[in-house]
Amino acid sequence: TEAISIVLNKTKKLKFVLVGDGSLCNKMKNDLDSSRVLFKGHMERGELKEIYNIMRLLVLPSKHEGVPKVVLEAGMCGTPSLVTPVGGINDIIKQGETGFIINSLSPRKIATEMISAIESDKLKEISARIHNKWTTKFSKQMATQRYVDNVLENLYG
Repeated sequence: TEAISIVLNKTKKLKFVLVGDGSLCNKMKNDLDSSRVLFKGHMERGELKEIYNIMRLLVLPSKHEGVPKVVLEAGMCGTPSLVTPVGGINDIIKQGETGFIINSLSPRKIATEMISAIESDKLKEISARIHNKWTTKFSKQMATQRYVDNVLENLYG
């Protein structure tokens, strides 16, 4: 909440879309300027694609993650992510190539990095790169082929 408030106060041109209905949702609704923050609540997987396609940046500052599916889905729609380097994040996000890495959970640092990423002259290039790379690498056909290859390797060595 604090990082979003900082960004909203620093620039008038950015808006936020918040998806999910976790325990912090009501607090955030009370604390944030609702004219520039759209609260979508819980969304089904099929609905998320529409959101990813209008976003310029996904922000996911986490203390713990595996490989967050939301980062992969957003990337397939050409939306880069600003993430903390936890769990499997470093396997998919490379600073300035496939997204943006932030090494701090400080709200001020997150706000600064959000603005920096959005204003980056690399943003469109990163967006195109991840869309092209991830729609190929993470397509159903490629996932199925990797699965079949894995099964065959396990069966026949």
